[in-house]
Amino acid sequence: MGDILQFFDNIPIGSPEESVLNSMMYEFFRYRCFKNTMQREAIIEIMKRDSDVIVSLPKGYGRTMCFQLPVIVSIQKVSIVFVALTSRIKVQIQRLKNKNNYVEVLSSKTTADQWSRIFNNIHKFCNMLSSKNTVLYMTLELASSFFLMHLMQYLVLNNELGFIVVDEAYHENYWSLGQSKEYNGLRKLRKTFQSVPWIVTTADGSTEVINRIKTTLCLHTHRPELPKDSISCYGFFKDDVCLDR
Repeated sequence: MGDILQFFDNIPIGSPEESVLNSMMYEFFRYRCFKNTMQREAIIEIMKRDSDVIVSLPKGYGRTMCFQLPVIVSIQKVSIVFVALTSRIKVQIQRLKNKNNYVEVLSSKTTADQWSRIFNNIHKFCNMLSSKNTVLYMTLELASSFFLMHLMQYLVLNNELGFIVVDEAYHENYWSLGQSKEYNGLRKLRKTFQSVPWIVTTADGSTEVINRIKTTLCLHTHRPELPKDSISCYGFFKDDVCLDR
């Protein structure tokens, strides 16, 4: 219990004008402060784009906001969020749509015509004087799809790719079962597009899960002066995970 109480020390409680981040939280989500210091520190690190970031926070502690705020403030960018279950993200999607973002959900059932429509919409939104961002939620099996690889190549070439997010909050146990076909697809995607920052969220901060995520996804830093494997991790951790924050 003491660790949990310490987690809430020094939470920003001032008005949104007291910091840029608080101002953005209020502008986009009408929250006057962050839920906890770990949420704030994770968002700051993510927005630096110096490193891939792992966030381990249980339900109700602001895990989703850690990637939603950086995604929203990345003007005229496309961010991709991998999820295990699309049924869990209705609230996330509605919140983003309410802020005038273009949001789509893709799965193995998405047709070629639907991919083409989405691609055309992305091209339009990224090439017009608009603050509209694009967020594509998709299931894990699409990581190896031709359509996604084609889209990623286009976005990287035109400097329109914001973040890649792996939101595995509800399926941490899958990581301990070995490298499945879906995770191998994510690994290939990570190794192909190394300059794009990745954000991985989880509710399980055990050593096994964190190390499996780091190894499977080949997470790394993005500045040459930083050690490649010095990945930033934020949140609650069940045991002595070696962290570089």
